[in-house]
Amino acid sequence: MAFPSVHYGSPGDEKVTSSTKIGSLPLGTKMIIGDREFMHGRAGGTVLVAGKLYESGSSISASDTMYAKSLVLNGVHAVGAVSVAFTSGGSTAVTTDQFEDGWLTTAGSVGTGIGYTHMIKTNNSAASGSATCTLTLWDTDGLKVATNASTLVGVRENAYRLTKLTTADTAGAGKVVGVACNSAAASSYAWFQVKGPGPVFVGGTVLAVGEPVVCSTAVAGAAVPIVASTAGPTSAKAMITTIGTCLQSAGTGSFALVDLNIV
Repeated sequence: MAFPSVHYGSPGDEKVTSSTKIGSLPLGTKMIIGDREFMHGRAGGTVLVAGKLYESGSSISASDTMYAKSLVLNGVHAVGAVSVAFTSGGSTAVTTDQFEDGWLTTAGSVGTGIGYTHMIKTNNSAASGSATCTLTLWDTDGLKVATNASTLVGVRENAYRLTKLTTADTAGAGKVVGVACNSAAASSYAWFQVKGPGPVFVGGTVLAVGEPVVCSTAVAGAAVPIVASTAGPTSAKAMITTIGTCLQSAGTGSFALVDLNIV
């Protein structure tokens, strides 16, 4: 069954939180309210804090072969197949529904059916490291081209699953998913603002009207002006996570109004 990729809400809908998916919407669904945009996501292992910046989390280590796109498909998969089996990589076990709303990419340099990305509906069962894992793709997104035993794939969790505060460093390891619109318990579903006027926690340096805003490299979940970033715009985080322009100034430890533009 197809689902809408964009949801239109009313003012206040962005503050809704839930222990289950809000409106049964997939993770990463966009909600538009006037000139503001929000993304449906889920908190990781800690409580959400309203007005703070969050980035994608992952239960897959960057060194694991699942992350590095070197998984072997288990046999031939026909055109249109929505059930895809592969051998999980490394020592990392796959948990049930870990790849719900995530992505499967036929990513190798050899084999058939390479160069495509498909949306995962779920993985219905767990699998230990280096064991068989079966994914279910969305009915509307079955394999475009048949694969063979040489086709390699990569699997990636949805960026809005297990979100965490942006970290106090310069690494820029995770995608910035937005600003939490409400406080919520760990593992709750919530909305993260990515576009339009919204409050953002200020860390370390006063934000002034008109200044470009970036993630802080010193305070988790906070924003600072780009010209005052400790590491400067040469750091990976400052370069890739410009989040908007300050509309209303605020000092350290308070919340500035920022015209967000998180992509």
